[in-house]
Amino acid sequence: MARHGIRVVAYMPGVVRTPLSQGIVDKNPLAVANTIALGRIAEPIEIAKVVVFLASDTAAYIDGTTIEISGGKLCVQNPIPLGKEV
Repeated sequence: MARHGIRVVAYMPGVVRTPLSQGIVDKNPLAVANTIALGRIAEPIEIAKVVVFLASDTAAYIDGTTIEISGGKLCVQNPIPLGKEV
């Protein structure tokens, strides 16, 4: 695709404040926040800004990858125990 001037980039959002996720968040907001390194869920505009950037000429050299927009959720879910070698 790149040789035709088409970039392929996926984005992987974490928990985003939407009507769909609100029920889960309302049941136990602290439990949800504790699974995210930044301690809060994303607002839709935060995801939208990354998507707009990825579609812009500024991101012209980003291709063939997935961008995680999760507030650090993956690093909280898969922590490396202290004292352990990687």
